[in-house]
Amino acid sequence: MIRATGRAAWVALLLVEAGALSARYHWTSIPEPRIGQARWLVEPAFPAALASAIAVVPALRRRGRGDEPAGPLPRWPFVLGQPVAFLAYARSVAWLLTEDLAGSPYLDARLIGRLHGDPHDSPAAACWLAGSALLGAASLALWVAALIVPPARRPWRWPGWVPLGAGLGFGAAAVAAGWAAQATWPGLGHATFWLVHRLLATLPGEVVSRPAESVLGIDGFTVWIAPACSGYEGIGLVLVYLGVVLWVDRRGFRFPRALLLLPLGAVAIWLANAIRLAALVAVGAWVSPAAARRGFHAQAGWLAFNAVALGLVALARRTRALRRGPGSARAVRPTPSAPYLMPMLAMVAAAMITGAFSDGFDRLYPARVLAALAALAWFRRRYPGLRRAASREAVALGVLVFALWLASGALGPATAPGGDAPARWADLPPAWGWPWLIARVVGSVLVAPLVEELAFRGFLLRRLISADFEGVTPGRLTWASLLISSLLFGALHDRWLAGAAAGAIYALAWRRRGELADAVAAHATTNGLLAAHALASGDWSSWS
Repeated sequence: MIRATGRAAWVALLLVEAGALSARYHWTSIPEPRIGQARWLVEPAFPAALASAIAVVPALRRRGRGDEPAGPLPRWPFVLGQPVAFLAYARSVAWLLTEDLAGSPYLDARLIGRLHGDPHDSPAAACWLAGSALLGAASLALWVAALIVPPARRPWRWPGWVPLGAGLGFGAAAVAAGWAAQATWPGLGHATFWLVHRLLATLPGEVVSRPAESVLGIDGFTVWIAPACSGYEGIGLVLVYLGVVLWVDRRGFRFPRALLLLPLGAVAIWLANAIRLAALVAVGAWVSPAAARRGFHAQAGWLAFNAVALGLVALARRTRALRRGPGSARAVRPTPSAPYLMPMLAMVAAAMITGAFSDGFDRLYPARVLAALAALAWFRRRYPGLRRAASREAVALGVLVFALWLASGALGPATAPGGDAPARWADLPPAWGWPWLIARVVGSVLVAPLVEELAFRGFLLRRLISADFEGVTPGRLTWASLLISSLLFGALHDRWLAGAAAGAIYALAWRRRGELADAVAAHATTNGLLAAHALASGDWSSWS
């Protein structure tokens, strides 16, 4: 009982800390340059952190096996160190986001100016931002360590170090590759400008070209090709990704010829980036300047990276000149995780494509619903458990999350994302407006709950416990799997703290009977009530 109370208090501490940061800083109130800097640093490392978490927790489950010496490590260093690390992190966030840095006695004037500028032009600013991120990671790591202390007195023999180090190493390499490739900017920038200019010259319209200012455009719509747009970040990310693939599957590739993938990937992503910039100008000139600046600029780069990186790996694995043995062209075997993850991946991919042509309001939202339904239909025979009836308790938990979500909105900023959605919807033609709204309701109430519960509670929650996730029973639910899956679920939502709490409640709905249908029912109840509230009140800010 005492141990359970202590863990509950430790979880409450994390919620208090997260709530304090969430109440003080909301992403809508953070200056746009700070958001860009944070995303530039965090986005490449996030997939690596997720992979590390999935690999580390099963290793923790095996920690009592082998020749590990008995006897736990003392917990008090982690308990005392975590608040100290959190306070340092909170102070660094205050310096970076809100306070007047000129009044800080710890920073000189040159660094202050660089912190307010483009992080790509300032390694010192990037290092300062990286230090803040490391403090946040240390705070979270100490919190987890205090909750789940490695049992051995020899921590260097902890089985989680290998997957954790590999994942963090990949994330750090992805960020460092962008920094290292920055040195190529002078020559690469001129080449990118030249190629984009040639691509625009093939299009109808008057081309605007000011090489001294790195400005290009067509028919009055111009863009500045910043150093970050030259393509060096994409080159760095592709090289790291392909390098990891070649190392992990080194027994299946023919070396040294397989190393040709590296220069091929660098050239391919550079060409794709130039095409992206030319398409950005075309979208801004002929479709919508707002869509070009908001949707296309944000999404097209990641679409190009995914297409080049995944396409090259798929091509290499089917090319006999690069693969060993006759199995180079063998069909890919279906994996147990595919039915749980593919519907969500299809929905996310469709959202990225339609979002690339969005100015903040996705007029093509029905496309993501159709993509998810197509994936669900493909794997329909793999979901026998979802045909069972949900319990009344699951519906009650969904109502609880609805109340929690509304309460979190009342505590948030006065101007919330999505507040102009009703007016934007009203501007749609009637022939498209009502089908769009029907798809929005169906997607929110039926499709999204099913897709997200399959991915988070059906797969991730159980995969964090065992590699044989389909055999995990509710009685094997652990604190680590519950917290990690819930926090990652919350990270997908604007109100991430409320989203994490919702994920934990949906996980408890699954745990009660071991039926994924209960988690889906609770999630669908929440979204259904949010949709009804939004349509009745005209406030769509909570219906995201």
